Amino acid sequence: MPTLKATRTPDASASSGRPAPRWLAPALAAILGALTIIAFFPAFSAGFVSWDDHDVLVNNPHYRGFAADNLRWMFTSTLLGHYQPLTWMSYAVAHALWGMNARGYHATNVAIHLVNVLLVFVLAMRLIVLSRSPIGPGGGEPGNAPTSGVVLAAGLSAGLWGLHPLRVESVAWITERRDVLSTLFLLLSTLAYLRSARIGELRVGDARWLWIAAGLLGVSLLCKAWGMTLFVMLLALDIFPLRRVAMDPRRWFGREGITLLVQKWPMVALGIAAAAMAAHAQHSAIATKTLAQWGVTERIVQAVHGLWFYMRTSVLPMDLSPLYALPKNVDPTEPRYLLAFVCVGVGAALIIALRHRLPGLAIAAAVYGIALLPVLGFLQSGDQFVADRYSYIAMIGFSILAGAGAAALGRRASTTAIRAVMLAAWAGVVGVLVMLTHVQTRVWDNTIALWSQAVRTAPSSLAHTNLALAYLNEQPPDRVKAAEQLILALRSDPDDGRAWFTLGNTLRSVGRLREAEEALLNAARLMPQAYMAHVNLGSMYLTQMNRPQDAIVQLRAAVADVERGAVVEKGQRRPLSALPYLALGNALRATGDIAGARQAFMEALKFDETRTDAENELRATPDGP
Repeated sequence: MPTLKATRTPDASASSGRPAPRWLAPALAAILGALTIIAFFPAFSAGFVSWDDHDVLVNNPHYRGFAADNLRWMFTSTLLGHYQPLTWMSYAVAHALWGMNARGYHATNVAIHLVNVLLVFVLAMRLIVLSRSPIGPGGGEPGNAPTSGVVLAAGLSAGLWGLHPLRVESVAWITERRDVLSTLFLLLSTLAYLRSARIGELRVGDARWLWIAAGLLGVSLLCKAWGMTLFVMLLALDIFPLRRVAMDPRRWFGREGITLLVQKWPMVALGIAAAAMAAHAQHSAIATKTLAQWGVTERIVQAVHGLWFYMRTSVLPMDLSPLYALPKNVDPTEPRYLLAFVCVGVGAALIIALRHRLPGLAIAAAVYGIALLPVLGFLQSGDQFVADRYSYIAMIGFSILAGAGAAALGRRASTTAIRAVMLAAWAGVVGVLVMLTHVQTRVWDNTIALWSQAVRTAPSSLAHTNLALAYLNEQPPDRVKAAEQLILALRSDPDDGRAWFTLGNTLRSVGRLREAEEALLNAARLMPQAYMAHVNLGSMYLTQMNRPQDAIVQLRAAVADVERGAVVEKGQRRPLSALPYLALGNALRATGDIAGARQAFMEALKFDETRTDAENELRATPDGP
């Protein structure tokens, strides 16, 4: 293949300066490691939090061990809408080492993130060397020693990325092990790809490294699917700093662009497969929003807001929250959304205008958008509008660009004293980030601290309800504080069925049955899982209010709800829960309808979750008319 001509000659003198002392890179790596531990130190004493940790780990026995049944579950489960078999295996290792001691799980997350910080350090050095290397024999070869400026720039890049408070959610939340673990292999895959490519040439330098890169991507996708767009990011790196294809978009669809895409066919295939699997996992968890639930206008506003949000919070990481809840209504003319449209539009226009003068900026922006594309809300899943964790991969490019830019300014400084002042200023920035990250990590210490931060920084009905549940789960339960939070939740959203459900259960527990009845009736009307409210209301009627006929009406409504919402499993429709059958059987037996009770218990007998209880109830229910 022919060598391509660069559209702009890089600063070859910068890459051909005196190599950095051999001690500098290891010393910076040690400093980065120490700062990472300091920044995330509060995580080492944190516990599990009631934000998926209990569903994923505390109440889930399936990942605990490497028996055939455990492995089968890990490689087939889509629990909570994620396919992550290798992440499950990492949890299995953690359980073998530490049992259910949360500190061990936290320590593992921090350790993996520390490795990622060092990999970003190495990646930054490699990309900066490539960006300054001339096209031709030996240009940008892996063996080329970076200068002291390049090493310092890479260290700053890794610090700006890895020590930033936006990283806390991915590191300090045990459930998000998938973030740090999948990113580790994505970084290794990218480094392997850079080893395979020749600067300025279409042909592959070493095909073995290309296959290694594809294999590492496959491993990453088995931890989490968000590396599905890696092949597009690598195509962006082909433009700059590799300069294997020109910046002109017309060339991307010509021979050069097609050649580079074909070279990546294993990664393309893996990305498509991962996207399909991710969609299946989300659908199986009933986590995706339909267009009727979340319209096209809302998705466009959410996407533009997200693009602006992660940039804004990267520059000003204030008032970060574990949950930025999906708003009930979105008004595109609201000032914060208008600001997002203006900033994203102006930013995109400037990047396009400066793409030839500042190709690194254009590529960092492209990687940012590509990395965020799966989580911008076009295929909305879950209750979050934006999330700190989504910036984990997306901000790597801009962090490297910031480090390289700082180094460029340092080279232009007229005196050594000015360079020293600039170095001290950047060290101060990193120091501030370490302090902010240390404080933000404390938020994840326990469930009450977590949701207290959420209601303070991004209040929502969901956050208030979760804080109420945290108070109810204390020993002893703090029902007064819980009720206060539930009132705030319903003031925020009177149609929040989950808040009504929690309030009804709380009022029932203190004997305020009439108020509990009203709350549970509202919950049954508003909750997607209405059967839960019907079951609790039926139980209250039966056991506390002596209204057995009303109880039967509610429990039949619960059965109807679960049958209406039945899911298809192995070609058969089955209810979302079998508990209503069990509860209905008890109510019918209490009213003397033995035949009806036995019929309900027989239905409950068909399901694993209720089989044992159904067998016991059938033995306790004599045959009768």
